[in-house]
Amino acid sequence: MKYENMSIRKAMQRIDENELLLPHIQRPFVWKQDRNHNQVKRFFDSILRDYPFGTLLFWRTREAIQARRFILDYQDDFDVTRTYVKSSEYDEKEKLLVLDGQQRLQALYIALKGTYDSKELYFDILSGDEVVWDLQDEIKYNFEYLTADQAHFRTNDTSYWVRLKSLVMSDDSWTDIKHRILDNMREAEIPVDHDTELKVDTNGGKIVNLFATQELIWYYTIDSTIGKPLRYD
Repeated sequence: MKYENMSIRKAMQRIDENELLLPHIQRPFVWKQDRNHNQVKRFFDSILRDYPFGTLLFWRTREAIQARRFILDYQDDFDVTRTYVKSSEYDEKEKLLVLDGQQRLQALYIALKGTYDSKELYFDILSGDEVVWDLQDEIKYNFEYLTADQAHFRTNDTSYWVRLKSLVMSDDSWTDIKHRILDNMREAEIPVDHDTELKVDTNGGKIVNLFATQELIWYYTIDSTIGKPLRYD
């Protein structure tokens, strides 16, 4: 086997279609984003700063292993057993399990497809001019889980919050998305000059490129099905 790669958007689609599952032995999702934790914010900031994403490890198997789906709508008191798949669905059938990379994929899936404590991940599309301290971390590009009202309240001449999934998962072209953002800014009476347009185009275009276009995720698959006969129901 050899290393393969795919885009972040493609990985989200594969999770949606249950092509990627988790073995029950994996610990639950532990990355937090609140007033005391920055794991999620640091992770998304690192992607935009072109830091290495790291490789993932998958396992293709037909073994009778309890598997679970990724969490779509996360709550702090989430019961992970709610994501377990029925044994009859995958026992003795081929399945692809994530052995290394759960936290990264789960953080991406919640952000790009679901919610975190009923909030969605927003990106300040005007951020990135300077590095600032947030708790104990240096942050350049700003991401926050917000409600729509909170995002509207935080909007001003220097910050404009856009749902990350509206950039990454949309089937519209970046040009159409960009014009829609700029029109919305004008409707909100945010000054839109040449520098603002350039910032929106640069940051938004980078998001689309890194998350939806580039095959940023490298992974290696251990295949335990090779040489083993298929079983038929």
